[in-house]
Amino acid sequence: MELDLDQSMDKYSVEEIVQKIGNMVKGRKEYEGLSKKVAGKEEGGRGVIKEIMEDEKFREFCVRFTLDAIGKGAITTLDQADFPDFSSLGYLRASIKSQRECIRNIKRQFSKIYERNLKTESLSTTNLNTRFHSLSGYLSYLNSNSAMSLQMDKEYSIKFAKSLMNYRLPKCSEIYLYSVHKRPELTKNILKRSFPEQIEGFSFDNRGVDFAKTKKINIGRYLKELSQVIPNVTHRVTFKHFEINQYQLSKLFYLSREKKQVGFRNCRIHLKTPPDLSKSLKGCKIETLNFDSCGESQYSDWETHPEYLCNLIESLSQCPDLQDSLTQISLCWIKVPKEIQIKIFEQHPFKKATVYPYLTFSPN
Repeated sequence: MELDLDQSMDKYSVEEIVQKIGNMVKGRKEYEGLSKKVAGKEEGGRGVIKEIMEDEKFREFCVRFTLDAIGKGAITTLDQADFPDFSSLGYLRASIKSQRECIRNIKRQFSKIYERNLKTESLSTTNLNTRFHSLSGYLSYLNSNSAMSLQMDKEYSIKFAKSLMNYRLPKCSEIYLYSVHKRPELTKNILKRSFPEQIEGFSFDNRGVDFAKTKKINIGRYLKELSQVIPNVTHRVTFKHFEINQYQLSKLFYLSREKKQVGFRNCRIHLKTPPDLSKSLKGCKIETLNFDSCGESQYSDWETHPEYLCNLIESLSQCPDLQDSLTQISLCWIKVPKEIQIKIFEQHPFKKATVYPYLTFSPN
């Protein structure tokens, strides 16, 4: 059983924490005695929990897997572990400031253990279609060469996505993840556990989000998971309807530098100064960059702030490897007049990149 890090600390009682730990050690030979003590104790009475906590194997288990969470060197041997305080779960009294901090450390560490030991089984196309049909009533979901989409604002798609936990998706040409703000944790789980080992294209789309609700639009909440899956994409990656700051832009370029096509569409990208992207784009193979609709008023508002576009183009033009690989920049519906675009690209030219659609010629 996974420990949900987004749940409130108050939702986990001492009994529930120990119960979850018991479920996680179940089936492991070295903790067979502990598993038996936990089994059948659903009520989780005070005496039962105390008995479990005093179990030597439980103590060993706790010490072994919480050292990193609490800080290396907090204890060095099992003899130094003392668990007399039931109210704080008995976790190294001198090293823990509060019960809440203690529970947080437990949850984080055991989540890591769970994910590290998770074995994912690959689904065949046939099994995937059968699963989809049973949940939605639709006959087929994808064939071996098609793209697949998961829409986090559709109930049948959410049920289908939940059924994919612990299964790796089969090979297909492209995956589209839509309206991810509706189900952020489910989205993260799909990225962490179910993303194919290799895929041509990946579109990560936050469509339907209200850009006034800033907590829901920033791509930073998914950056860790994206770092794990983007290397699996071979050809093209697109990010849509997100707010992306300077650090995140640099990170996403670094992760995507070997793809042929990279897109940031309908995104809010405010660059008050030109960022240094040369390290992020070192050795890049990007041929096409897409910033369609980023300049519209609800996103980056480049019509009012053309300097944001200028800073972006200046940064890109100063990357030698991008200069060598880039053949096209798409700037459709960005609300910046043609004459201003021409001026920007005259100041910051590219070797061979064509700017589309307003500039149908190479600006250099």
